[in-house]
Order: sequence, then structure tokens, then C-alpha cells
Amino acid sequence: MQIIKKQTAIFLIICMFFAVCCPLFSHTAIPAQAISTDYPVQLLRITNASDTADLTAAGTADRSALTLQPAAGTQAQNWRIAYVNTDSKGSFYKLYNMSNGRLLTPDYYSVTAGTNCVSFGAESTPEQHWYIVPVAQDTHGNDLYYKIVNYQDTNLALTGSSAGVTLESYTGAENQKWMLQSSGLQGFGGYCKDMQNQPKASTIGGALGETVEVSTFDELKAACGDSTPRTIVITKNISKTGTYTKDSNGRYQFKDARIYLWPNKTIIGSYNAHSLYNVYFCTYEREDYGMGKNIIIRNIEISHDTELNNDNIWDFAYGENFWIDHCNFIGHDAVNTASTGQVDWDKFLTFKGHMDYITISDCQFGRHEYGLLMGHPADNAETVQEYNNFPCITLADNYFHDTLTRAPGLMRYGYFHSLNNYVVNFDLGYTMHTCAKIYTEACYYDGGTGKGSVVNDNATQITDLTGDLLTLATPQYTDVNSVAVNCYRDNNLDRIYSNPASWKPSSYYSYQAKTAEAAKTDTTSYAGAKSSKEEMTYATFAEKGMPSASYSTAAEITMPSSTEEPKTGAVMDTSVKYLFKNVGSQKYLEVANGTAEN
Repeated sequence: MQIIKKQTAIFLIICMFFAVCCPLFSHTAIPAQAISTDYPVQLLRITNASDTADLTAAGTADRSALTLQPAAGTQAQNWRIAYVNTDSKGSFYKLYNMSNGRLLTPDYYSVTAGTNCVSFGAESTPEQHWYIVPVAQDTHGNDLYYKIVNYQDTNLALTGSSAGVTLESYTGAENQKWMLQSSGLQGFGGYCKDMQNQPKASTIGGALGETVEVSTFDELKAACGDSTPRTIVITKNISKTGTYTKDSNGRYQFKDARIYLWPNKTIIGSYNAHSLYNVYFCTYEREDYGMGKNIIIRNIEISHDTELNNDNIWDFAYGENFWIDHCNFIGHDAVNTASTGQVDWDKFLTFKGHMDYITISDCQFGRHEYGLLMGHPADNAETVQEYNNFPCITLADNYFHDTLTRAPGLMRYGYFHSLNNYVVNFDLGYTMHTCAKIYTEACYYDGGTGKGSVVNDNATQITDLTGDLLTLATPQYTDVNSVAVNCYRDNNLDRIYSNPASWKPSSYYSYQAKTAEAAKTDTTSYAGAKSSKEEMTYATFAEKGMPSASYSTAAEITMPSSTEEPKTGAVMDTSVKYLFKNVGSQKYLEVANGTAEN
């Protein structure tokens, strides 16, 4: 008898909930996408077309107004875009504000022209769903401007003004164009001016796609293997095993471990599991290999077998808009120790060929013979003609320790901004080669007992170049505000024989520079993959730490329509039984098959 009463009470509570709440909503809510583990979710800033103001929540309570404010690095200006579904009109999303966990919502759920937009609850009603539709591309073919229109009426678009943010009929006006910029991203991988002084869109990876979880090498490879936007969350440590092959130089490679990245992907290691062993991300200049573009790789610890000393760990030969973020590149206990007796040739990272617009930030690089190779690896007149000005790379807030040479790297042809990096216990920092244009800023170098050399500026002389081409081939180097201790040449960073750099990064993008001393302290604490959201941080954030990937807040009150009072449910006497009869169908509510389990 007690069991029957309990089941009846539960049934009545459920019925009371629907009796009270259903009149307030015209449609059924859609639940949030489930995740099994927390991870450093990708956050976005939604900025106006002129990049002068961010969409900002004015408070943390329900119905907090939305305004446009200059970028300040606060969570009130960070948004999580959650994929809901796709229909004939395209994909639609929920937009969570990260200061309060509430959704972008028309006030009072009123999808009409002139309605103010607020942050409210997380019920996921259709009025809280939005299509994010590209309306213009940059000169590189990346989506640059978007319109954000409501699911209930796609003619009504998010519209910004000095007075706030409203729904208005879409006309294509400038204040209805929005940019999506990855939060924490600085430099060439983000929104910037390209070398022709034209705007280039920010890397956003798979932010406009579904989130999938992978736990095996095969699952990871499959998730990377098409152009569909996708966020890929690694939920278990992954190790690839198999048969190595010996190349013509007597060194081993592992071709079966290569994953070719297709466009529009964000690959993220979860806080609980983010280790990859013998997993080689690559891009290649062939369509059947994916030709990776718009890629984010975050919170991963990568290591590889000592025997594989001619396989560049992550080897990118084609693509654009890359962000390598908060990754650990683990070397070996000792270098040059492969059983073949061959000297190590492998590098942590390479960017060759037609790679462009890349940021490597908040990463850690450990013991290794070589660090990074950037720019096509050849020095001749033909290569100068084809590859000069590729790639444009920003290296910011990275920690290099015991990486002997090319830490930060060997650089050819492109534009390189090295900002706030800490390099310790090294033999050679920068190897400058043909046409490299290097601008280093507020870095800290400590050569340790080996008295490492910060710069090797013995430019490669190309014998078949003359006149202007030969002048062009001479590397350029400028440093400002860096510190060097225990380094060759009396630590004088200005005593360099190459030409000064002919460009300044600030002409192409805005960024936040710390002092060299602060860079040393911060990178040792915060660079690399992390195991908790409290450890994740970025130079652009006003406060350290990240919100949870599933952060959302239910409404404190149920929002009524603008013309009606909140509904109050009847007080039910649970000592008696009730029948629930639908007014329209005149049919009664009953349990399926008449069994209590249902």
C-alpha cells in the first residue's frame, strides 16, 4: 500500500509540474547536449563588425541586459555555442553567457521586432535557439561576418546599438553583422589584418558543429576525416602501436600513426585524459588528405617513441588558420638514443609549404634535440619566388626547457612574432634562414650552464640570387624588451648582424604583452596541458580559470509573456485520486500499458 501511495504521489507531482508550466511555453524544450567529462570548452567572443565592442551580459541574474562593450577579457564577454540540431534552414544553436550560464533570449520570449535581448535561464525553448549564418567571407575564403537570427522567425536578427541589443528585421546593416573570435586567441591565428592589409577571420575550429567524444585512435582518426565542423573531445589516453618502417636514411617512421586533419575541427583533451602517444597530426596539399584549415588543437600532451627519430611529430604542410593551444610536447630522457645509432632528425612541430596564419600559445616544449621548423625547408631562387611570406606565425606565452636547438625555432620566408616566451637550458634559440622576418618581444632567455646563443644570424647565402632577390633573402631580426642571462655575446640581444625587421606585429593585430620577467613566471605555471579548469588561463583573461564545459543555470523564475501574469498551479489534495482529461482530444492521460514501471 505504501508503494502505491508513493507512485501515486510521484505521478501527481509530475502532472502538477506540467499543469503549472505548460501554459507558459508554446513549444517543448530541447535538453542540452550531454558530455561525460569536463574539458576546456572553446569559448567565443561575439564582436561587432568593426571589432570595437563585444556582446556583453550586464549582470548575472535572469533578464540581465545585453550591451556592447570594449573587450575586457571578462567571462561576461565569453559565450559558449552549443549545437542543437540541423533542419532545412541550417544548423541552430544555444548561446550561453559564461558569466551567468544563461541563454541569449528575446525578453519575455517575444520574437517580435524591437524586442530587447537578455540573458535568461537555460530552458532551451525554441525562442532561445539561433541560426548563425555566414554573410561575408574574407579574401582567404574564411567566413568573416555572420547574421544571428531567431529560430522562430529567421527574418529577425540580433541587432546592436549604443542603447543595447534588440531583434530587428534583417537588412544587412553593419550593426547586424557579427564576428566570432576564439576567446584567449592572440596573433595571426586570430582576427587580424593580412599582409595585404585586409581583415582575416579568427580561427574558430569546430565551434559551429556537434561535440563528439573519442577514446581510441580509430575514433579520433574518423572524427578528423571530413569537413563537417566538429568539436572532438578526448576522454581516454590514446596510444598507437604497430610496425615501424625504416626509411632510406636508416631511421624509423610510423606512417600508420598519421592522422590527416580535415577542415573545421577543434580537438580537445579532457581534464581527466589528454595524453597521446605516437599520434601524428598532419596536413598535406592534396584534397584527399583533407588540406586542414581552421583547426584548433588544445590541452593535449603528446609524446613519441625514441626510435621514431625521423618522423616530425605534428607535421603541417598545407592549411590556414591554426591554433595550437595549451599542449605539452614531451621529449626524451636523453636525445640521440635510438637503437639504430642515427642522430635524431625529428622535430616537435613543423609548418612547411603553403601554411599560413598560425598561433602557438601557452604550450610547453620539453627535452628534445630540435624544437620547431617554420617555413619551407629549402633555400634556392625557385623556393624564394613561391614561398616568400609564408607562413605568418605568432608564438606567445610558451615555455621551452631543455630543447637544445630551434627553441623557439628555425624560421624561413615568413613573418614571425615571438612574444612572452620563456626559453631555458638551450644551445640555440632562433636559427634564421632565407627571407625570415622575425620580431621578438619581451621574452626571457636563460642559457643555463651551456651559455646558449639566442640567435644564429649567419644567413644562408643562395648562390643563384643577385641584386634585389639577394637582399630579399637576407633575414630580418628585431628584439624589444627581452631579457637574456647566461647567454652568448654578453647577453646583448641588439648585437645582431642581420637587417632590422621591416614590420611590427601591432600593425596587424592587437595583443597584450607582459614584461619578460612576468612571462618567465607565468609560463612555468600556466603553459601546457591542464587537469582542471582552475589551472586553465590566458593572457587576455581578466581572471584565471575557465568555466565548466557544461555550465548553465536554470531560470530563477519562470518568465511570463509581456501581457500575462505568471500562472499559479492549483493546490491538489493528494488524499484523493484525479483523472486528467485533455480539453482538445477529450482523452484521458494514462500510464503506458497500465504498468507502474512506465
